[in-house]
Amino acid sequence: FAGTNLTYETVAEHLHVLDQQTYFDVLDAVQKGDIAKSLIVLDGIVSRGFDPHHFIAGLGTHVRNLLVSKDESTIQLMEVTEDVKAQFRSQSASVDLKFLVRALDLINQADVQYKGSNHQRLLVELTLMQMASLSEVQKKKPSLNPIAQDAWSSNVLDRALKSDADSEREETTTSDLVESVPSPEVDPPKPIAVASAPAVPLSTPVNPPASSSSPRRTARTKILAPTTLLDEVKAPAQELNKVERTEAFSGEDVQKVWTEFVSQTEEEGQFNFHTTLKATTLASEGNVLKFQVLNKLQVEQIRSSQLDMMQFFSNALKNDQLQFEVVVKEVEKGDVSQEFMNDRERYDAMVMKNPALDTLRKRLDLDLIG
Repeated sequence: FAGTNLTYETVAEHLHVLDQQTYFDVLDAVQKGDIAKSLIVLDGIVSRGFDPHHFIAGLGTHVRNLLVSKDESTIQLMEVTEDVKAQFRSQSASVDLKFLVRALDLINQADVQYKGSNHQRLLVELTLMQMASLSEVQKKKPSLNPIAQDAWSSNVLDRALKSDADSEREETTTSDLVESVPSPEVDPPKPIAVASAPAVPLSTPVNPPASSSSPRRTARTKILAPTTLLDEVKAPAQELNKVERTEAFSGEDVQKVWTEFVSQTEEEGQFNFHTTLKATTLASEGNVLKFQVLNKLQVEQIRSSQLDMMQFFSNALKNDQLQFEVVVKEVEKGDVSQEFMNDRERYDAMVMKNPALDTLRKRLDLDLIG
């Protein structure tokens, strides 16, 4: 197919594989931050019929080989010829290790997201642009000042404590000097003589001005003892303990409140619960409210809303000693409407009418749920 002149480019073209030099050119472009050149190289690869996913996978292998060639002990992991190894050594020497690690991470993300992306070529182009911008991002990062050696050693801490003690000692000496300076004495005013009357001395002596060196008194915060704190906490808690309501009520009062509660559930849109309440019979014995339902499913519905029901009845009847009991009403078979039956109860009712139904279920190896 190549006549008498067989070249590497001819073989690569007929085998439809990307040559190694393409990846060297792309990495040189992104390392220099040349986004335009890297996109032009990608466009040439796609125009030659190569899948961008194939290109991004090969670029990941190329960056991996550059990482491997950074160390002589790992270069043997590359399955290439000696000439290609030398070329990898040359390029890896000019590329920073952090750049390679970040670039490999970006390539791996693009490889994972490629199949689920709606714009696959844009994903590969974005990856090349991000790789070309790694150097600029690294330059813009603020440099952190390293912590000095032995910064937290005991000697440094001792020196810091000693300097604080010296500064406090100097302040104390200065305040003592101020206190030792005598304050100026102020002579009391002399009596003033009036022509029409004898001189009368002033009865109120003039106090000397307060010395500027007198210490200032600062207000102290009152710290409560643990027992006092407990008392402070218990006080609001005791206020919350209200008097328990024990107002008497009659059966008519209970039925009136029950009617209001059933109507409220219908207004709130709880139609399934409203149907259950309509089929429930309520009776009262003292402070005990007994709810008689038709099946266990209705028992669970009543108990799931028992807290709201108890609060509603307690507020309406003004009695906090109410107790609830939910029991299943014993009725004769055939008197219960199927509207309030669960699946198992409906099946049992059907078997009573036609026992052959249970035989058919067993022959078909069917199971009942519920």
